[in-house]
Amino acid sequence: VLAQALAAGLPVLTTPNSGGPDLVTEGGNGWILPIRAPQDFISKIQALEQDREGLAAMAANLTVNYPSRTWAQVVDELVSGIGK
Repeated sequence: VLAQALAAGLPVLTTPNSGGPDLVTEGGNGWILPIRAPQDFISKIQALEQDREGLAAMAANLTVNYPSRTWAQVVDELVSGIGK
């Protein structure tokens, strides 16, 4: 789900108890927040509400760093990766 959100240009909020640390660059494409800390998630969402320009810039950066691919491109990458 995290990879799908990033591919769709959505910054993510996640915890270290997921694939988040492998995918998320803190403040670059999302944030890794502590587990069992719902107030941290609420605070981050409220901060993002106040910084719409920063959020929009992050989302725009995601579409540059994670460009869309067709299924044909994904299959080609997979096939070439298997052959190595």
